[in-house]
Amino acid sequence: MFRFDFPVNLPLPPLWTYLTGVLMTLMALGGLAFAYLSIERILRSDLHQNFSLLGNSLRNTSLGILAFWLGYNLITGLLPILFTLHLTPEQNPPREWDLVDTDTVLLIVAIAMFAISKALHNAWVIEDENKHFL
Repeated sequence: MFRFDFPVNLPLPPLWTYLTGVLMTLMALGGLAFAYLSIERILRSDLHQNFSLLGNSLRNTSLGILAFWLGYNLITGLLPILFTLHLTPEQNPPREWDLVDTDTVLLIVAIAMFAISKALHNAWVIEDENKHFL
C-alpha cells in the first residue's frame, strides 16, 4: 500500500490514529461481510419469485459494497495523512490520493445494484396491486 522512508528517530503517531485506522478497517471489512452475506442469501434461498425480498437483498448488497468502497478509500487516502499529521512539514513525505482508481468499479456496481433493487421494489408494488385488483 503506502511505504514511506522515514528516518528511525521520528516520533510515533498518537494512539488515536491507530484506533482510527482500526475503525476504518473494521468498517471496510464489515461492509464486505454484509455484502457477502446478502449475496449468499440471494443464492441460497428462493427469492427469485419474491421481488420484495430480492430487492431488499440487492439493496443490502449495494450498501455493503458502498461501505467497503468508502472504507477502502478512507484507508488509502486519509489514513496516511493521519499517520503523518504530527510530523513537521520537512519530515512529511509527498502524498497523493487518487479517488478515481480501479476500485471505482465497486462504486459503479453498488450504484447499479441499488438502482436494480429500486426497480425490483417497484415491480413488487405493481405485482401486489395486481393481486389485490383481481
